[in-house]
Amino acid sequence: MCHEIPIARTTAPPKKVCPQLENAREAYSIRTTRAVMIAAAICGLLVASCSSGGKWAEGTYQGRAPGVHGDVLLTVTVEKGRIAKITIDKQEEAAGVSDLAFTRVPEEIIKSQSTKVDAVSGASGTSNAIMTAVEDALSKAVKK
Repeated sequence: MCHEIPIARTTAPPKKVCPQLENAREAYSIRTTRAVMIAAAICGLLVASCSSGGKWAEGTYQGRAPGVHGDVLLTVTVEKGRIAKITIDKQEEAAGVSDLAFTRVPEEIIKSQSTKVDAVSGASGTSNAIMTAVEDALSKAVKK
């Protein structure tokens, strides 16, 4: 009769206690190796998709959307398929109230590479106008 000992997740070679336990350790090792290989393959695919230039064509694109007090016009610069810069060209929003939206929303869009960011409290109309204008600009940057 053999004594069971817990299978530890270590890099040390397993101690040979009995054939049944040795088989269990070997099966665990095979499953672990397969999991690592699958994870590496997925990681490789993700890196390949990121390094292939992103999802937008390089260039500068104009976007427009209605704000609370008039249209918000902006320019989105795409470099290496990613949003690199957002410049507010024209806006007629209330000074003071919307100032934070004009800095924070573009920063968050660039950081997340998405227009689905949180609106600035108290300036949700302006925040949404910025997000919509960026979407308008990016619609012109879609790779063909």
